[in-house]
Amino acid sequence: MKFLVISLIVSIALAGRVCLDNGWDIVWTFTDDDVMSLKVSMSEAEFETYGWFGVGFKLPSEGSGMHDSDISNIIFHEQDMGSDFHDTWATTNGVPTNDVLLGGTDDISQAVSDEEDESHTFTWNKPVNSGDLYDKLYEEGGSYKLLWAIGYMEGGIQIIHEAGNYGSVDIILSDDFETGCIIMSELEVETAIEEGGETF
Repeated sequence: MKFLVISLIVSIALAGRVCLDNGWDIVWTFTDDDVMSLKVSMSEAEFETYGWFGVGFKLPSEGSGMHDSDISNIIFHEQDMGSDFHDTWATTNGVPTNDVLLGGTDDISQAVSDEEDESHTFTWNKPVNSGDLYDKLYEEGGSYKLLWAIGYMEGGIQIIHEAGNYGSVDIILSDDFETGCIIMSELEVETAIEEGGETF
């Protein structure tokens, strides 16, 4: 039991994490010197209601808004509950454009969409330095704006998000950064496990 509790605490501590008011859990880790792994969790109901979501990064010096942000744009499948992952770039504050259409490359890899209990999770990798003009250079310990949005599809066309369905958070891109999350002490984690409750 003690080993399990410590393992849970370590697993939480070794990943950067943003918990949003809408219930999203956005997690990143640096799997090695060259790759950043991302994971987003949302409710299954939200997945079934909307048609897409995006998570992007830009530098604080680049101002507010979507423009000049490197966005992972995920389109949901209604038929098989899967998703398509797109490496995109925001040229304006509108729907982002696939990197390949701008002359860049698609640098998302190991993309998986999956159901876990009553939530839907999305995991994918991005290179720290792809060499693509339409990707950011991801420096561990660097300051970034993390952008997020969710919206609908109409006739297979991505519709821009509505008011309240987007936002941004200032982050430090490190494995020990966390904001908006409820932090459980070792005793609280152990108590939750003993009572059969969820720890995260």
